Amino acid sequence: MTPQTTLFRARVPTRRLRKAEIVLSRLGLKPSDAFNMFLAKIEDEDDFPFDVRRDETAELMQNPEFMAHLEKIRAGKVRYVDLKDLPA
Repeated sequence: MTPQTTLFRARVPTRRLRKAEIVLSRLGLKPSDAFNMFLAKIEDEDDFPFDVRRDETAELMQNPEFMAHLEKIRAGKVRYVDLKDLPA
């Protein structure tokens, strides 16, 4: 018995798809094969198959203390010293 299938469509950046197609073709795969493998891995692990985190830069930019320090740097109010010049 053939398993039931569903047509799934997604919009992706053309450049990303073209680059992925080149890599996948070297592996003998089509994008639909890779997508099915991705979904199978999610199903198997009952989770995302790789670590997904917010961009650390975005997190820093939302931190008020970091932003205040960044403003001091921009204003030239932060002076750095070479660690070798500090007393031991």
